[in-house]
Amino acid sequence: MTALNGTPISSFAALRAQVGSMPVGSKISLGLLREGKAITVNLELQQSSQSQVDSSTIFSGIEGAEMSNKGQDKGVVVSSVKANSPAAQIGLKKGDVIIGANQQPVKNIAELRKILDSKPSVLALNIQRGDSSIYLLMQ
Repeated sequence: MTALNGTPISSFAALRAQVGSMPVGSKISLGLLREGKAITVNLELQQSSQSQVDSSTIFSGIEGAEMSNKGQDKGVVVSSVKANSPAAQIGLKKGDVIIGANQQPVKNIAELRKILDSKPSVLALNIQRGDSSIYLLMQ
């Protein structure tokens, strides 16, 4: 892949972040290099079939947590946390809902991934836990 909507792609992470921030149904053009020839493919973004993700694929500091979209852009719910994992050590618990990261709202896994793809040195997660809102910090 060489370009998204005519703009050169610098990395897969950049492509993923750009596509992840686009709404379902968006029409995009993707520049490809196939057998040495540049071609353009027009696509329509569909709803992701990925409803659950292992946190280690997003950010090593929250490794050990399984997460899924809460639904209707209401955040990312933690469905399980492995004992003694980095996620457990920072205080993440089953049932927590991540609603923000580094002072940016998080409506779904794609938005969380976009924030984490920027490789922040410190991560502040805004967590909804029951009726309380708390922050968990990690480096």
